[in-house]
Amino acid sequence: MARKNKFPLKMANDIEVRSLDELRQHFDINKIVEYFRDGKLLEWLSDRYYDDEAEAINKLDKDDHNFGQKLCNIFGVDYDEAVDPEFAKRVKQKRSILSTKTKDKNILSKAKIIALTQEDLADLLDLDVPVIYLCGDSFNVPIRIANKKYIGILSSPKIIINANSQNDLKAKNIIFENCILPFKPKIDTTKINKPLDEQKIISNGRFAEVLTVIKNKGGIHARPASIFVQTACKFKSKIQIKAKGKTIDAKSILMIMSLGLVKGTQISIIADGSDSFQAVTELKALIDNKFYEE
Repeated sequence: MARKNKFPLKMANDIEVRSLDELRQHFDINKIVEYFRDGKLLEWLSDRYYDDEAEAINKLDKDDHNFGQKLCNIFGVDYDEAVDPEFAKRVKQKRSILSTKTKDKNILSKAKIIALTQEDLADLLDLDVPVIYLCGDSFNVPIRIANKKYIGILSSPKIIINANSQNDLKAKNIIFENCILPFKPKIDTTKINKPLDEQKIISNGRFAEVLTVIKNKGGIHARPASIFVQTACKFKSKIQIKAKGKTIDAKSILMIMSLGLVKGTQISIIADGSDSFQAVTELKALIDNKFYEE
């Protein structure tokens, strides 16, 4: 029996694609929609035994208001990038820039929703992205756009916003994490009355605090105290421990040892500075992991 002649699909600039990998690499949503409508997309998939994709395409309704999104989902292509080549180009640029700053794959995977510049932020606001990561020195954030969460990464960016207090932000359901606001944040102390396993790091701008409990069997003796101080000293922020009615310098091993922090002791870790959130996060992790003693 003669082998069937399998035709390629032509994308932008007449690039011919013969496999799913090639289709994803040169994805052109306008061409794909055209091939869907004339039946060639289904035939192209069936000829190559891409049965799952062919079945999904066969079930698509061209009149569905989410048609474009669903079409992109079938091929594992980002819809926003597919319909806006310039946006896709910028995402690649951002990923490249970020790769010079960090090797963290989790951060690099978020390039689409990370703003490196004010223009990036404007684009993400236009796309109605609910969570936006800010990586830069400063950003002008509009208070008129409600229901947004902004998270500083790789630094604590300075925020310029027409707000005078947390109440102004709360009214608009605007949340900031690891960012420097133009006013001193009010810390929600009601959290300390919750069970310890519900504790969250309270952070806003230069200030971060968390309530936790000493978990290792031997408490904070010489070895864990030394590890804690060495870790604290890596950060620029001023770091303190509050326990037993006292507040001490967390970068002083003698001060820490003087508190007599045994297993079960509740403590607050407080940091004030540009890297406060990172400091509190790492120090809490030491305690939660029992200083790797057990």
